[in-house]
Formats: sequence, C-alpha cells, structure tokens
Amino acid sequence: MPYNLITKISSTDNILNRSFFKGIFTKYGYKQYHRMFSWLFTLVYGYFLSQVIKTSGYLDQSSYYNQSAAGFIYDMLNMLAYSVCLYHMSGLQKNRNSFYNIDSLLYWIPYLSSIIGFAALGEISWLRTLAITWGFWERLTNKAVNFLLISSGLLISFIIYQIKRACYENRIRQLICPLFIIGFVYSLSWVILSQIENASSILHLHHAFLAAIFSFWFSNWDNVSAIIWHAINIGIWAEGWNIYGTEEVYIFMDSKNGTNLSLLGSVSIIMFLSIFLLSGLRFTTIHKNPSIKRSVSFPGIEHTTIEIN
Repeated sequence: MPYNLITKISSTDNILNRSFFKGIFTKYGYKQYHRMFSWLFTLVYGYFLSQVIKTSGYLDQSSYYNQSAAGFIYDMLNMLAYSVCLYHMSGLQKNRNSFYNIDSLLYWIPYLSSIIGFAALGEISWLRTLAITWGFWERLTNKAVNFLLISSGLLISFIIYQIKRACYENRIRQLICPLFIIGFVYSLSWVILSQIENASSILHLHHAFLAAIFSFWFSNWDNVSAIIWHAINIGIWAEGWNIYGTEEVYIFMDSKNGTNLSLLGSVSIIMFLSIFLLSGLRFTTIHKNPSIKRSVSFPGIEHTTIEIN
C-alpha cells in the first residue's frame, strides 16, 4: 500500500517530483543542459553535506582520513569526473519519464538520507572493521552477518525486479553493457598488476565503488523504486568520496614488489587492444548498411540518381 501510494504521487505533477531548476533553464533557453547541471549540483551538495557531518565532531577521527584543502578539492573533482562517466554509461541523459528528475525531492530525500545514514553506520564498531576482501565472511561477527543478509537480500530483490522489467521490455542489454565495460577495465588492470608487473595486491571493494556498480541496475527510471534505489546508491557514492577520497575507486590495495610497466608489457597491451580495434572494424565492414539508390528529378534540372547509405 505505501509503495502504491508513492508510485501514484510520483506519477503526477506535485512538489515531490517537481524539478528545482528545470523552469529556470527552460525560460532562458538552456533546457538541454538542465539534466547534467542537476546531476553535478546534486553530487556537489552531497559532497559538502558529508563534509559537514565529518567535521561536526560526531564522527570518530579514525572513521575518515584527514584531507588537506587541496585534497578536498581534487577528491571532489575526481568524483565529478567519475560521475560524468556514470551519468553517460547509465543513460541518465535520456529523460524516459518527465516526472522523474534528479533535482527533485523524490530523488533528494533518499539521496541525502543515505549520506547521513552511511556516515552514521561507519560509527558502529562491528561495521567499522568490515572490509570486502577475499575471505571477509570468515571475519564477520554475528551482527554483521545479520546486517549483510538483510540489507543485501533487500537490495538483490529489487535488482531482480529491475531485471525482470528489463527482460519484459527487451532492454536488458542497457543494464548489462555498463557492467561489462567496468568489468573489462578492471580485469585489464588486474592483468597488468598480477601478470605483467608481478605485483602482489589485495582485492578490496570499497562501499562507494560497490554503490556505483549497483546504481547501474537502477538506471532506467520508469518506476519509482528505480529512482529511489539509484538515489540511495549515489548518496553512498558521494559520501564515500568525501570520507575516504579517491581510494574509494581503488580495488587493488597494497600492491607491492611490482616492477614498472616495461616496453614489452606496454606493447602486449597495445597489441591486445588493437585486436579489439580490428575486430570492430571487420564487423563494421561485414555488416555495412546496404546503400539505397533513389532517383531525383526537379524541373529544369537534369535527372540524377543519388546513393543513400
């Protein structure tokens, strides 16, 4: 019943889903920039909110790392750079439903709540030491196990719901493709570290990184649960960048005893990528769109035939 009520409210023009900035951008002829602006503004607002929480004195100093002024700015700029990639890979620039806006209370309420909530969760002793590395489940306390079972079960149930909708609407590739790209990039990174540089490293999945990955499953805003869960994950993403900085996207920690990437290693990577490049070119050549010939004639102009690709 509450979910149906929220869905009904969010599908009508009201204060819950009304955009803060769309009217201004539309009035002055910049409507095409509204969505990107609202995305970046939301992230910057959340980043500074996390900074307010961090410096308020309510968090233990061991819960975050001390940023310099320059570090604070560069972490924010790095977050925005990565977030632009998330924006386009998720297809958020495509406004599928005019009632769902980034700069709306429907998005901001769960977004800001997740920033505050995850900052508070970091103060819980049995969660503060939780690190997603190989074999982490062997170190979990009973409270941590129960928390992870409930939270992950809830998240997975909504992911399955989004997958079912995507399959029904024949757009499952839109959800899987970004994950494939991320997997390819980090797999290549692992090959460079372990196979080419011979560096020993620890796989460590930070909460902000995982939140960004999970957000891809909720990038198609055709239902209210998608936008709410996307807001929650992006709130965790912004909070993580402020609390821990750029290390939130480092999944290979404590790399040691490695050598610098040599000429041979660089050439090997270039050859590997060139194979992909040539494969794409070959595929394009084989599946080239057949040309269509059309006859065009105008009064006073010699009859001619044009070719349309």
